[in-house]
Amino acid sequence: HLRPGKLLEFKASVKAITDVLIAADWDNTWAFTEHLTGDVPAVSLVIPEDGWGGFVGPDKSAREVVAAAKGEDVAKAMWDAFTQHVESIESTVYLRDEEASTEAAGN
Repeated sequence: HLRPGKLLEFKASVKAITDVLIAADWDNTWAFTEHLTGDVPAVSLVIPEDGWGGFVGPDKSAREVVAAAKGEDVAKAMWDAFTQHVESIESTVYLRDEEASTEAAGN
């Protein structure tokens, strides 16, 4: 959830980080989606995967890629600009339980 009145500033910080990730040819697919429900705008970061094996994460995080491309001080400032517009964060992590799965092991 974003801080009230901070959607445009948040979008600018997302664009700045996204531009660095694209220029660095970060080998990951992602999208930010906007949810305009309720009184406070909400934004989701979506990272799709082809299957359960994809949930291991990228070799380098977005934070590491930005730091390598721009230097640690600039990267910190960019991530600080990103987070200062956020009021609260929720995360969801999906794990596969092989014992409870109806699919064959390894799929």
